[in-house]
Amino acid sequence: MVRRDGYTNNGAERKRKKKDKKVRKPVRRESWPVRKVIESVTEEDRAKTDQIFENARKKEISSAKGRKGFPPHALFLALMLMYLKGFDSIEDFVKFLKKNRKWLKRLGLKRNSKGKQKYIVPDPSTFSKFMKRYGKEAFPKVFLYFVTILVDRGVIKGKHLSIDATIIKAWVKRAVKRSERKRKRRKYNDPDAAWGYCASKEIFIYGYKVHILIDVDTVLPIGILVTSANRDEGKLFSNVVKIVLDRFDFDVKKFFADAGYDYNWIRKMIITEIKATPYIDINPRNCKGNTKEEKKERRKKLLKKWYRREFLFGYYVDPDSEEFDEEYDKRTFSEQGNSVGKGSLKLDNLKLKGIERATAHACLSLTGMLLVAITAEDVGRPDLRRCIKCFTT
Repeated sequence: MVRRDGYTNNGAERKRKKKDKKVRKPVRRESWPVRKVIESVTEEDRAKTDQIFENARKKEISSAKGRKGFPPHALFLALMLMYLKGFDSIEDFVKFLKKNRKWLKRLGLKRNSKGKQKYIVPDPSTFSKFMKRYGKEAFPKVFLYFVTILVDRGVIKGKHLSIDATIIKAWVKRAVKRSERKRKRRKYNDPDAAWGYCASKEIFIYGYKVHILIDVDTVLPIGILVTSANRDEGKLFSNVVKIVLDRFDFDVKKFFADAGYDYNWIRKMIITEIKATPYIDINPRNCKGNTKEEKKERRKKLLKKWYRREFLFGYYVDPDSEEFDEEYDKRTFSEQGNSVGKGSLKLDNLKLKGIERATAHACLSLTGMLLVAITAEDVGRPDLRRCIKCFTT
């Protein structure tokens, strides 16, 4: 409809013009279906995964026998698909499997039913129980197995390592204080989680802390440990590092960490045991001084004296020097790796309770990064090792 003054009153016309003004997002040209990532797990890898879960099962005290269920590798790959596709819950993923039954054969989700092997969609509780049963024992070992594949291929060399910790929020209706737990309010609480301070957000978060060791050159995780959020990352440094360095013979040259790891014993361990140069930010904890700057200067003087006293001054790098700033900037890659896990692979979207499930959740999220890197190598595009979205269409 056109008015006498020549202007249009047509609502459809206005909507069309408004739509034309919007900037359309470009279509990603270099993308592969998520099926490629699942197919990158070979039959040999699936057999090794079954063996890891079987060894974990044998360690259990219970020896009750029952009907043989789904193969462990099938449930693991199904959970891996759930994380790669970005589903918010196990229930939503089960609905997806019911509508797309072709995935049952690709994942190997079959079990004995009335004397015959049939492809069946698992119940949501099957996945939840699987994560709780093998969370702390098997999932970290499966994660390390895929790290081993990338090390054997020469992708991960471990010359420059970085360690960091990130807090993920627990899945609770209401975080209950320790004094209230005796008042029969435990159902609102995750008993394994705890309050921890997040320095980046400057707030306290009730949940778990994920300690991650990262290969700086590839920005890929190579070590993981999940604890309650109140655990000090500095005191758990040796636990995280030894899991990896006892397994791989890395020739580490430089080791990066933030101020939370500024302990003299950590510096000494990096120098004497890892044989690397530590690049750790200054933390003026327990230092005398009226201001933060005075405390920081005090810490620098004490640190310099400590290097001389321990005959390690050859490894000393002045925290105010350009060399330190240039090298320490590499640590930002570890933070980028955490952001990739939190964004594309739902690391900070924990929808389960218990330390076992939280560990399985973190391992699945970070294993997704490893499988994408393996797939990128398989398709001849190593430059897309960090592009999760390139392999989740």
